[in-house]
Amino acid sequence: MLTAQYRGVILNKNILLNVFLNNNSLNLLCEALGAEIGCPIIVTDNAFHIVSSYAPEGFGSTEYRKTVSHSELSFETAERIEKAFENSGDGFVCLRGEENDFCCSALSCGGAQLGFLIYIESEEKLPSFSDRSFFETLLSKQFFFEKHCVGKEIDTAEEILTALLNGSFKERALFEREAAGTFLAHFSPLCFAVLDISGLEEKADKSFGIKNALSVGFHASHPFVYKGKVIMFLHEDHDAGLLKKLSKEYNFSGIISEKLSDLYSLKQAYISVSSALEYHLKKEKEPFVIKYSDCKLLMAIKTTEEVCGICDGSVEKIFNYDKENSTELCLTFYTYLICRHSLKETAEKLFTHRNTVQYRIKKLKDEFLIDPDDSEKMLSYTLSLSCALFKLGYNDIFK
Repeated sequence: MLTAQYRGVILNKNILLNVFLNNNSLNLLCEALGAEIGCPIIVTDNAFHIVSSYAPEGFGSTEYRKTVSHSELSFETAERIEKAFENSGDGFVCLRGEENDFCCSALSCGGAQLGFLIYIESEEKLPSFSDRSFFETLLSKQFFFEKHCVGKEIDTAEEILTALLNGSFKERALFEREAAGTFLAHFSPLCFAVLDISGLEEKADKSFGIKNALSVGFHASHPFVYKGKVIMFLHEDHDAGLLKKLSKEYNFSGIISEKLSDLYSLKQAYISVSSALEYHLKKEKEPFVIKYSDCKLLMAIKTTEEVCGICDGSVEKIFNYDKENSTELCLTFYTYLICRHSLKETAEKLFTHRNTVQYRIKKLKDEFLIDPDDSEKMLSYTLSLSCALFKLGYNDIFK
């Protein structure tokens, strides 16, 4: 974020209104607005594809030219914009750029967000105006009209996927109708990955390096930005090892989903995978790429602990005892149960002596009045002990 320096701009509303009423062109309206406020602007859809742009004659920003030539914002810029909006709770944010600072507004019409309007610094200052809502409304209405008048509400596959993840398709048939005109109609990926690129190390092509690396290394992966994260699709012939290698090189982390039954199930699967990613980002210090199947049990226990807590009162007493005395009664009890009450197997798993395990089991019986061999309470004990161990930090045993 930045505290921008501004230069005052007085708009000629009549010029913009005449262009809007007489030309029916987003490009012409964008050009007229840019000329009026005296700075470069970019209009994107929700997937950060550029739908219109304008730069004053002589504006020489390499970053701007590269972005426009790619017809989309880089992953890095899109991720920063989405996170800024998420943190600000406002419809207007300002950010630092590599060459030029910029501000960004969310464009919406009829309660639906259409995309973004980006103002780019010119003459080392950003424009300041009191009529921003006026011309942003004009742009939004023209944007809305051009999207709808051609009979297609969503222009790109990425926008369709974004709408799917946002829950815009209440029925499968609605999603299939929109997808029919894109590659999504016959697209059957094996699974997908959600990547956090907030710590990205930019390489040779500083603006688009990560997208190039993913697109070249993983054909038909179609990576795109959603809520500050990159989502990419994976197929049977894709090498997860390459994704791990790239994560070290570019300093990003990710979770690979389980097998995707079909694209319409993407939203529900994304919720689970993104939740797992957020959890591991808080725990891991180094870049990682792991499979959701390897942390599924851990996430289920985390959810259970959050909703139910340690439901068995006896186990809660043992948990408190372990916490206060740095003992391992919960771990011993849990291991004893999953080893089918075998003292020998329990001792081997815990790398301790059989007599030590026997002593701890006796302590459970004598001091906590628990019968570890009670088959009727085994499920309750196991679930409660899982929650207790999760809270005590024994996360590795659930992998």
